[in-house]
Amino acid sequence: MGVPSNHYFLFLEFFSIFFISLEIFSNYFIFIF
Repeated sequence: MGVPSNHYFLFLEFFSIFFISLEIFSNYFIFIF
């Protein structure tokens, strides 16, 4: 039961990092244009 929980936490962490990266990229894109 701990394995799926760990997998879910890893997926959540990856999604959070991807979302933050996308937000930073969007800010830079707006700053350029």
